[in-house]
Amino acid sequence: MAGRIAAGSPIEAVEEGEQLDLERIFSGRGKSFVLEVQGDSMIDDHITDGDYVVVERRRNVKDGETVVALLDSGEATLKKLFREGKGFRLQPANSNFRPIHTDKVNIQGVVIGVIRKY
Repeated sequence: MAGRIAAGSPIEAVEEGEQLDLERIFSGRGKSFVLEVQGDSMIDDHITDGDYVVVERRRNVKDGETVVALLDSGEATLKKLFREGKGFRLQPANSNFRPIHTDKVNIQGVVIGVIRKY
């Protein structure tokens, strides 16, 4: 890491030359993995096609968290999870997509970070 840059009021330009440890930044309670995003169903949450999501492998999820969900069909999707009655709603963050309603879902993990290349 070369230093810091202000996104508000300008700051003094000082080159620091630190190492950036992504494992430390994205460490959580469990093991994590990275997936490349394909599609734009999560664009309103600033997750776009070609981004990489850092996912913490865990099954305990709070309503509204963005998860990697494995459906009974064997397909996987990236959506916000909400419990509804005895089932689940997998909510996209793009009004052009419909939610997925399901009675059963296998949570692979929770998104804890996004990496993007411009």
